[in-house]
Amino acid sequence: MDGHLLMEMMNAEKNPNTELGFDAGVFNGYITAIADVQGDVSWCPPNSVQMNQISDIVSRYLLSHSENLHRPAVFLVMTALEEVYPCR
Repeated sequence: MDGHLLMEMMNAEKNPNTELGFDAGVFNGYITAIADVQGDVSWCPPNSVQMNQISDIVSRYLLSHSENLHRPAVFLVMTALEEVYPCR
């Protein structure tokens, strides 16, 4: 999966159309899975971080770095999270 597909799913997540609910769930599930697997390894969030915050971070990154949408989605998610919550 690349960033273009992740962006499509992100847009579905922001759309109240119930037909797009599956894509919205995939977007949130994909981000959650990557965040869970890489948490405290590649990125170090505070214990209080919420999944909606993580979703917002990734969404903002995708919107502001459209030149990178050809890259693998996992790379984009990790880059977004590492920029905001780097491990020290």
